[in-house]
Amino acid sequence: MARWASLTPLERFEQRITKDARSGCWLWTGAKATGYGLIWNGERYEVVHRWAYKHFKGDIPPGYEIDHLCFKRGCANPQHLDAVTPEENRRRWGVSYRGTKRKPRKRCAQGHKLTHDNIISDPRTGLLRGCKQCRRITALACYYRHKERYLKLKRERRAQISADRKIGHQNQTPS
Repeated sequence: MARWASLTPLERFEQRITKDARSGCWLWTGAKATGYGLIWNGERYEVVHRWAYKHFKGDIPPGYEIDHLCFKRGCANPQHLDAVTPEENRRRWGVSYRGTKRKPRKRCAQGHKLTHDNIISDPRTGLLRGCKQCRRITALACYYRHKERYLKLKRERRAQISADRKIGHQNQTPS
């Protein structure tokens, strides 16, 4: 077996893929992060499904994401990968790998309704990041928890400024 540094990304890819005859998936057996395979492309680590799509199908259109049609994060078979908009990718999340509809979550863990206006999404990835009401409540709790300390510092700064001004006025002598 050759040293990893001397292998091309395609050779590394071929050594770390296990082909599942039943599903047709090319399952990644190398390094993973949150279920997605990672491959060294010669410059940096890249998720395997994106690398495979670019290598076998071509560039990913700007603003598009790669969707796994087989719903397996570890799959890198280019026939199972599709470039879609973030909106389409999120719409497809409601379908499980068995093809049955999953019941979408209607409330967050604290019981707030998850409506379009109450969801925070990451603009880069389109992933849903949480409930806006929960974020507001957390921010307010932090503010009130530290409010006295902030007010004390503010009073001390004002007192210091006032003292500095008095000293400045006393040092000025009329000419």
